[in-house]
Amino acid sequence: MTTVPENLKDDILQEIPHQQIPSVLEMLKKDWPASILIYNYIKNFWDWECKDSSRKCHVLIPHGSWECGTVILIVPYVCQLQQSLLQYSLYTVAVYSPPEDHGYLERVLCTTNWIDWENPSYILFPGMLPSHKEAVMAAVKFRRLRLPIHTTQCLAYWMPHGKAAQLTMRCPLEVYIGPLNESHLDTVISHWEYGSQETRALILNLLRLNTCLGLYLATNHQLVAWVLSTEYGVGVLHTIGTSSETRLRST
Repeated sequence: MTTVPENLKDDILQEIPHQQIPSVLEMLKKDWPASILIYNYIKNFWDWECKDSSRKCHVLIPHGSWECGTVILIVPYVCQLQQSLLQYSLYTVAVYSPPEDHGYLERVLCTTNWIDWENPSYILFPGMLPSHKEAVMAAVKFRRLRLPIHTTQCLAYWMPHGKAAQLTMRCPLEVYIGPLNESHLDTVISHWEYGSQETRALILNLLRLNTCLGLYLATNHQLVAWVLSTEYGVGVLHTIGTSSETRLRST
């Protein structure tokens, strides 16, 4: 954990020591599936920091106590665009508070100085419940920020680990499943709709630090589909467009 600046020492949010992160994760398990995304975000970025010390994340809880159930994860990230002197900063702020918090998350977001609202190129609030979105929008209004706001609604389906472990996987003889790694970076960028120079560094991190899988033709080992293991714990499936695309998806 880094040294806390003077202006944050008395902040409503306090950063917890990394050795206490497992206790926070155990607390969040009690609210599954509502808390599954913030759980996966914290676990993923904590794992990343353990693998690559240059990556930093901050797990923050009100008054240094996780008993209230409110947790905020901040991950600052600066990316150098390939073959360019330009940089952009992506500031991820993942939030969670129990549904019955009665506006507590809103008060925390309006009060804390931990969040840099002014300088990043993008501020991403991922995996928000409807009540979380209301709190974030209230904080933006409270701080009188004029930000271009883009929202995307995503459906997430959750399955208990024990049930998922009982699923039977079958693979047709003409294909096989193998690792997806950094050598496939350009292929993923060129075929995935979210692949670009702006997302290149993010995709590289997923390939380098997470477990990603590819589907390959048995005849020539050509990559025809893949699943990227994202930082929020969801596998993103993509198939390279062929006449057998529908069949590969079902595989």
